[in-house]
Amino acid sequence: MATHRIVCITKHPTHQDRYHRITHVGVGTDPAAASQKLDVATVISNIKSASGDRYYVQGSDNSKASVIVRRCPHCTGHHDVIATTPDDTKKDNLLELRDCSWR
Repeated sequence: MATHRIVCITKHPTHQDRYHRITHVGVGTDPAAASQKLDVATVISNIKSASGDRYYVQGSDNSKASVIVRRCPHCTGHHDVIATTPDDTKKDNLLELRDCSWR
C-alpha cells in the first residue's frame, strides 16, 4: 500500500459543475505536474481495498485531507465518488485543485 498526493483533477463539462463527477485525477509530488493519470474507478477500488493505495490532497495553506469514497449526493443511481474528509479549511478540497492538462 502506497500513499499518493492528488495534484489535479479532470471533470467534465466544467470544473465547478456540481452535477458531474470527477473522472480522472493526477498524482505526483509536484503540484504543477502530475506524474501519473488515474481514473476514479481505480482510486475508488484502491481505497475500498484493505491493502490498496491511499490518497490525499494538500492545500495551498499546507493543510492535508484524506481522500475517501462516498455516495454521490446528486446522482439518481447513488454511485460512489471520491471526496476529501471534512476539516476546518476548503483549501484541501478536490475542487480546489487545478484542472489536469494531459498530453
